[in-house]
Amino acid sequence: MTTLTETKTRILWPFAGIGAGLLTLVAVHGTAPQVPDDVVARGADAVAAWSGDQAGILRVGVAAGFATVVVVSVFAAGFARLVEQRSPEGSALPGAIRMALTAGIASLIAFFGIKAVYAVGVPGAVDNHMYTPTDVSAIGTLAMQGHWLAYWGFALAAALTAVLSLRHRVLPRWFGWLSLVIAVFVFGMTAAFGLVFSAGLCAPIWLIAAGIASRRP
Repeated sequence: MTTLTETKTRILWPFAGIGAGLLTLVAVHGTAPQVPDDVVARGADAVAAWSGDQAGILRVGVAAGFATVVVVSVFAAGFARLVEQRSPEGSALPGAIRMALTAGIASLIAFFGIKAVYAVGVPGAVDNHMYTPTDVSAIGTLAMQGHWLAYWGFALAAALTAVLSLRHRVLPRWFGWLSLVIAVFVFGMTAAFGLVFSAGLCAPIWLIAAGIASRRP
């Protein structure tokens, strides 16, 4: 017998995917200030000073990032269960999707953690006394590149979902084709140019679409 709580969970968890996509727009796309070339040319001291001026936007990005972790964890649990329930018996793909989503969430925690270290280490922040300008510059580079890379696990989940959607109709075919396009784009950009940021670029699209597709009865 299905309880009211279980029914509400099935109805509501897909919205967590939509929320995760929207939060990603803030956590990554909207709070990734790029150091101007002329500042980079002046060295680590100039980069550190410039980073201090970005402290507010960095803190917003960190808060949105860890909110993303919470929300996307709810979505991933529901999505993995839904895919498993609808997949052919004995298929290994649902388990692979669960692993890919788990890896993606772990990567988000790691790289938003690095972004947090950057945010509290810039001039004027609470932990600035612990870091040299060179430290701030190096951590900032890693943080601003890494939070795009953190979504690579979701690109892998998109590839696996495309197979299940197009071959077995586990999810709507439009979502399968969208997942395939995103996966090919991310894998292609990574293999051809080493541009792993493409995963974070596509993540909001896939998460929002996954939330919408998951609401299919």
